[in-house]
Amino acid sequence: MNILSTCMLQYATQSYKKMNLIASLVRWKKLPEVLHMLQFTNKKWASILYKVVKSARANALHNWWYSQDVVNASVVRIEVWKGMNLKRIRFTSRSRMSYYNKYRAHVRVSLLTDI
Repeated sequence: MNILSTCMLQYATQSYKKMNLIASLVRWKKLPEVLHMLQFTNKKWASILYKVVKSARANALHNWWYSQDVVNASVVRIEVWKGMNLKRIRFTSRSRMSYYNKYRAHVRVSLLTDI
């Protein structure tokens, strides 16, 4: 399999576990099927992942505009991993503080040929 193009989203404001649920739904499928599934999935980050996949397709069309592999014969590889945590505090009653984390995720979308 040859990599046609990649697109990366860093520091997405979502837990990587939740993002991986959406990514596992469409991982290793054909490009038109992935775009159709992400467009009609009722999750918060499905629309963001849809934009990342479309950007990877646009990169492939720009770099390989003479090839028909981009349009119909591509397989989508999606990698999701943990980003950094932002540590925050919340003030509560009786002069106390509660600590919590805001999680981040990194996403890489690669378009591969079927060969």
